[in-house]
Amino acid sequence: MKKDLLYVGIGYFAFGVILMLFGIFGPSFGYESFLWGMVGGCIVPGIMMISKYIYWSRPENKEEYETKLKNEEINRNDERKVMLRDKSGRITYVISLWALFIITFVFTILKVDTFVIVTLWILLIFMYVCGVVVFNILSKKL
Repeated sequence: MKKDLLYVGIGYFAFGVILMLFGIFGPSFGYESFLWGMVGGCIVPGIMMISKYIYWSRPENKEEYETKLKNEEINRNDERKVMLRDKSGRITYVISLWALFIITFVFTILKVDTFVIVTLWILLIFMYVCGVVVFNILSKKL
């Protein structure tokens, strides 16, 4: 098992503890709920990464870990699964574009704040342009 997972887990956990100490002993401000969400969002994944490293580093789990790595390698390079991932990514991209367009249109009809509507239109245009640019880059590479 790579030690990178352990180091990243310790980093997440330490950052979560630092944020927690800041939340307990630091000054009161308007975004405390965001701070506590970040605490949970750092400590829990940190603990999970550390526990994963400890579990897979045990000698009795070595054979199971090797099997797991072998299966992941097979799944990563399987042509059918690569095609399915590409197709599902394309379908998800199109669905999200349409959903964003519909939401933006509904917000425009409901007279939601102009800033929100402009932001959603900019996001919609950005997503479309990114799709075109990525397609052109990939078509030149492949």
